[in-house]
Amino acid sequence: MDNKKKENKKIETKNKKIKKDKNEISKIEERKFHNYLWYIIIFSIICFLIEVLLYFIPIGKNIGLTLSTLCPIYGISALLIFIYLSKYKGHVAKLFIYGAVLGTLIQYLVSFLLEGAFGVTFWDYSTIKFNLNGRICLYCSLFWGIVTVISINLLQKPIDGLISKMKGKASKVIDIILTILLSLSILLTIS
Repeated sequence: MDNKKKENKKIETKNKKIKKDKNEISKIEERKFHNYLWYIIIFSIICFLIEVLLYFIPIGKNIGLTLSTLCPIYGISALLIFIYLSKYKGHVAKLFIYGAVLGTLIQYLVSFLLEGAFGVTFWDYSTIKFNLNGRICLYCSLFWGIVTVISINLLQKPIDGLISKMKGKASKVIDIILTILLSLSILLTIS
């Protein structure tokens, strides 16, 4: 009987640990979503502002993906760049080259998929020298390289500090609202 009680106690302890671990994993995943969402939002806005300065003001054309001030291709690309290239922080040449390649690859794939799925072209670089099918160009590849170096070496730490201060129920509500607004913005743009 004592062995059975000990065995039940072990199982109960193990189950409590598993439940605690699941709760911890859930919190980590929730925090990851929060961080990822804010990377997308922050860099969508930053790159929208850069785009306005580089394209809209000189040529009068918005080449972004949405009708709002959010350009999710930039935000999602920045998120992927942070996920895959942060380990090269401090290595300017590697960050520049890998960032240029990754950003350009993402931009080409997104352009190809959006045109295939929705029959629309959201940007066209065919009038710019050194372009590939109007989807990407050397100028934008250089942009991706520069943005990667600046983002990871200079902006990541302060942005992470800002994001980490956002906690609690209000933060969750804001995350939900932003997710809905971002999704609606994308859906309205591609429809």
